[in-house]
Amino acid sequence: MFEEYLQDSYDFFITAQGAFEQSDDRKARRYYRASVFYAASAMEAFVNYTADAFAEGESLSPHEIAFLNDRVLAFSSKKGKLVKQTKYYSIDDKLGVLLRKFVPDFDFETNTSWSRFM
Repeated sequence: MFEEYLQDSYDFFITAQGAFEQSDDRKARRYYRASVFYAASAMEAFVNYTADAFAEGESLSPHEIAFLNDRVLAFSSKKGKLVKQTKYYSIDDKLGVLLRKFVPDFDFETNTSWSRFM
């Protein structure tokens, strides 16, 4: 799914550039916004796809998988066991978890490193 979102984002970007070249600023802004929304959706879809792959391969902890899938594992006193609850996390936080896991020396403290990555 994320590939299609990236393709849509690119198509909206090309349309926005064309509108900009024709001095249609309103139309250009509209399509630039659509391009950004689709790019952000592609990123979210990619993280979800990655989380599902890790869950299937059991290569991350259950808590990490839950986090990436907008869940939290909590103990239910009524059920007497761990249950999954929905809790939404930002894409920045999810990317941070993946980076920390696979690039342990990534410098989050330097704004230029994080900005360049984003």
